[in-house]
This record gives sequence, C-alpha cells and structure tokens, in this order.
Amino acid sequence: MTPRTIGCFGRAMHSCRRLILIGAGCFSAAAAPANRIRCRRRFTSRCGSVSNVFNLIAPTTADFHDVNLEGESGILGTCGRDPRPRWVSSKRRLEWPNGAICVFFSGEEPESLRGPQCELCVIDEIARMRYQQQVFDMMMLSLRLGDMPRVLIATTPRTTPFMKKLVAMDGIRITSGSTYDNSAHLAPDFLRKIRELYEGARLGRQELQGAMILDPLNALFKDD
Repeated sequence: MTPRTIGCFGRAMHSCRRLILIGAGCFSAAAAPANRIRCRRRFTSRCGSVSNVFNLIAPTTADFHDVNLEGESGILGTCGRDPRPRWVSSKRRLEWPNGAICVFFSGEEPESLRGPQCELCVIDEIARMRYQQQVFDMMMLSLRLGDMPRVLIATTPRTTPFMKKLVAMDGIRITSGSTYDNSAHLAPDFLRKIRELYEGARLGRQELQGAMILDPLNALFKDD
C-alpha cells in the first residue's frame, strides 16, 4: 500500500463504524489489517482506553500464521520501531506491553467467535471463506466494547451472494485499490505479464482493478 492509500484508509476507518477495503490480488490488502491494529494499539497507549481487545479473522489457521501474523505485510513483519507484541500460541493472541490484545480466529470455525468480545474486528479475505454469512453474523454480535466499535473487512472482490449483500448494506463505507497502486513493490516482469494476459478481461477487472463484477458471465450488457 502506498503512503497515500494508507492515509486515506486511516481517515476512512476513523470516521465510520464499518469499512470494506476491496483490493485487487496484488494491492497488498494484507497490510491493511496489520496497519489498522497497529494504529489502534497506539491510540490505546495515548488515551489509556480500557477497551483494548481486537479480533482478527483470517480464512484459515494457516493464513493467520503465514500472512497476518508472520507474513511480510503481517503484524510482526511491519512493527518497525513500535513495541513488538508477544505471541501467546496457547491463547492464539498477541499481547502488547500497554495491555492491548489481538486475538486470532479462523473463518473455518465461525462458532469460535461466539462469546469473545472486542472493540475492533478485522476480517481478512472474507470473500474466500466458506462460511461468509456465519462469520459476519458472529463477528457483529462480538462488537460489544468501547464507545464506537468498528469493523474493517479487507478482501479481494469475489462476487458471492454474501458479498453482493454486504456492499449493499446501510452504514458501510467502501474504499478500493488496484494492483497498479502497489506497482512500486512488484516485479516489473510480473506487471508486464499480467497486463499482457489479463488487462481488459473479466478476471483482470477483478484481480487487477479490484472491481466487484456484478454482471452475469454471458450478459449482453456489462456492468461498468
């Protein structure tokens, strides 16, 4: 994500309760969950908030380890000069020196969200999950802490029945980005090849431009 993208994302998240970040496959949307949790952790430190519990839901257990926790754009990989949290594997959570906690959940087990509460929930790649509606429902019931509980959903725009319903909900703010927004961090040969193969195609609209494609595959008139 570029500095401009992160700045816009931060302002959007601060001003709304539910934000959907729709990104193309190489937009680096994985950095958004880590960035949001890190910013909220800093706010907790400055303001002494007692509501300092965050939940992060990944598609699978392997994803939250390999992408959201230890990946290049994950929480541990993007700490920089911030205090490094301690990973407590038995509790599936990160603990910061200021008392902030981030608990990890797998989208494969939506019932595990029943009970735990938080003030911020981040869902990564919900469009990939098998139980999209169940995960969303259990997540919404967990937002019981703080003055203004918030949700960030960062996902590739796969057109599923749940995603169509999600983007049409009231109180949702949507921001998006394309693969080309992240081109400074991608191999030139990769960019050249994907343009050659997918630019202008249906798959390219979704995976390169980050577009939610609502028209049927064989529709006479295409959605713009």
